Amino acid sequence: MKKVIFVTCTTLAIVAFAQTTEDKIAQLLSQGKVKDARYELDHSKATGTDLARQKGLVFHAEYKVDSAFAYLDVVRKAGDNSPRFQLPYAEVLMWKKNVDAAYDVLKGLKIDLGADPRAWSAMERKAELLSWMGKFKDAEKFYTLIVKDTNTIQPVKLRCRTKRAEVIAWNKDFPRALAELDSVLVALPGDEPASLIKGQVQEWQGNYPAAKSAYSAGLQLHPESAQLRLRLEKLAWVK
Repeated sequence: MKKVIFVTCTTLAIVAFAQTTEDKIAQLLSQGKVKDARYELDHSKATGTDLARQKGLVFHAEYKVDSAFAYLDVVRKAGDNSPRFQLPYAEVLMWKKNVDAAYDVLKGLKIDLGADPRAWSAMERKAELLSWMGKFKDAEKFYTLIVKDTNTIQPVKLRCRTKRAEVIAWNKDFPRALAELDSVLVALPGDEPASLIKGQVQEWQGNYPAAKSAYSAGLQLHPESAQLRLRLEKLAWVK
């Protein structure tokens, strides 16, 4: 009897370890620690679909397109439709120039902010991918859902409002984009992303003095910003 209990516990431990390894890899990748995630994968004891899940995540982070697609496709065909795997799968499809298939994946991806207060992270990524596809209205819709959700923390709301303003600008609605950015900059004076986007929108409008002022205001609070400094230097000719 003791032997049976020992084997059972060992089996459970292996399963738990495989699950923990995947979660650890996902966490490391979310922190940008790709080499550490690769180390975990190389020392993983997982097999079969569990190993494919881990490989799909790491190969995606390493921009190994064909390998990432192969393993993420295995996960998708195994029936896992979670954001953890479907978001990188959609991105890999974009890398392979299969935008229509990527869009279909994103349209079918269900993210319930009410069920998981942390789901805003996946929805933000979905909105970002949609914006890269040129699906600006779709992207705006999902950014708005994040902003309006009561569980979304304030820094995330402000970041998503900035991104929403960007897709609004890409859709050529410059006045509404600038109004959104001005509102963000009231809450976060000199915010680097908002200042960069505001200046860019004003450049698109041909309002170079205003763009120069936007970059300058941001640089005063973020003197370390190479992007703001470069934008300002490019407008040195503006009086």
